[in-house]
Amino acid sequence: MGTSPAPSAGRTGFPSSRSMTPMPRTHAYPWKRARWYPSVQVNAIEPTATQAKALGSTLACDIMRMPGAGRWQLTHDPTGCETALLQPSQCAPKTS
Repeated sequence: MGTSPAPSAGRTGFPSSRSMTPMPRTHAYPWKRARWYPSVQVNAIEPTATQAKALGSTLACDIMRMPGAGRWQLTHDPTGCETALLQPSQCAPKTS
C-alpha cells in the first residue's frame, strides 16, 4: 500500500481550495459580509440587552424584528466575541 502525499496547506494552514474565493481584507461594507452568530435564547430582550451592556458588552445595533423568528440583538462582549440575543416569537397553537 502506498501513501498519498499530504495536501498542500495555504496561508491559514488548511488545504487550499480553488473553489473558494477569499474575501478581501478591506471590504467597502464589512457589515454586509456573510457571518454566523451564536444565538442565546432569552425571554425578554430589552432587560437582557441592558444587563449585557452593564456587564461591559457593546450593543452593535438596535433590536431588530426577524419575521417568523422573533426579535434579535447583536452584542460584542469585552473580549470581542459576537453573540446574538434572540427572543423568539410566540408559536401559533397547533390545531387538529
